[in-house]
Amino acid sequence: MSKRQLKRQLNLAQVIMLGTAGAIGAGIFLLTGQVAGLVGPATVLALLIGGLLTYSIALNYCEMATAYPVTGGAM
Repeated sequence: MSKRQLKRQLNLAQVIMLGTAGAIGAGIFLLTGQVAGLVGPATVLALLIGGLLTYSIALNYCEMATAYPVTGGAM
């Protein structure tokens, strides 16, 4: 298998998307207490359901990574 090198460069759109993802991802730390206050004990159930959905998405990414084991994946 040939050795491929990663390009270490980001364009403006990619930097903006990384910043947006960081801001949206921080919401779980900021809003969990407020949601728990509104929903009550069902918060635990909601977090478990969300965790299962996230886990299923992660498994799909694992399958794709093993199907295309090269730099850049299927691109």
